[in-house]
Amino acid sequence: MRRLIFRLRRDEGITLVEMMVAAFIATVTLAVLVSWLTVIDRADRAQESDFETLNDLRFAKAEMVKELRFAGDVMSPTETDKVTVWVDLDGSRGGGPDGPGELVTWEITGAQLVRYEYTNNDVDDLPLNLKVVFDQLEAGSTLIPDADQTSVSITLIADVPGDQGLRTIKTQVSIRNA
Repeated sequence: MRRLIFRLRRDEGITLVEMMVAAFIATVTLAVLVSWLTVIDRADRAQESDFETLNDLRFAKAEMVKELRFAGDVMSPTETDKVTVWVDLDGSRGGGPDGPGELVTWEITGAQLVRYEYTNNDVDDLPLNLKVVFDQLEAGSTLIPDADQTSVSITLIADVPGDQGLRTIKTQVSIRNA
């Protein structure tokens, strides 16, 4: 009986050292888990930012390419940041722009890709409509018509937020009706 009482007194809980070891192991495990989740969250945000920037850049390119493919003539053959085209909206198929909005200019102005639509088809007048299609362009973005004015080389460069570097989209658009 004495032995039983002695054993029960010895096994009455955990010591302070055992509790400190358990707390240390739990703290290290929790710290590893939190740092792992932080890294995953940061990578997810970077991926999302990259996706959004590229998606916006592709949308801007697609909008411009769609209009340039059906343009009639390139009106600004010598500039590297602007292209002015005739878009035959009324189907007249002759002689160049003859209605409001048929003269369209795509221009890289600073960090913006802008689309201008002219009322009376005179690029020296104020535009009827101005639309900023993309506003995060970087230096090196170009719109260059080729020598025979049947295609336009497009290079759009965007900076992805969060210090992930630059993303570039390049394409060559053939103007079908030129």
